[in-house]
Amino acid sequence: MRSRLTLLVCAGSVGVLLTAPLGASSLQKLRFTATIAAPTHTPKAGVPWKYAIYVRNLPAGNPIQASAKRFVLLNGRRIDTVGWNKFRGVYRQTYVWPRVDRGKGLVFRAEVAGPGGVKRLDFTIRVQ
Repeated sequence: MRSRLTLLVCAGSVGVLLTAPLGASSLQKLRFTATIAAPTHTPKAGVPWKYAIYVRNLPAGNPIQASAKRFVLLNGRRIDTVGWNKFRGVYRQTYVWPRVDRGKGLVFRAEVAGPGGVKRLDFTIRVQ
């Protein structure tokens, strides 16, 4: 009986040790800033639309390594997955908006993962 009690206490201690770092890391602040830039919020269907995602550390402002998942949302629901890429400092790409999206209020979302967590960037779109 005594060995069982010791085993349970040890298992409980290990569980606390394993979960403590997870809780601590989730409380950390983001140590980076991320922005998304594009020439227009009203791109034309069928024409390549250029965008860029910029990531810098805080407080120095130097380019850092990050990854970005990109999606297109309609009324908060994902209708397209654009991609998932790693990059350093700036990620430039184009996206061609389909003709079926003309006139719809969409959101181009980038979820950028960097030091300290994930930042969600939303860019509103109305395809012409």
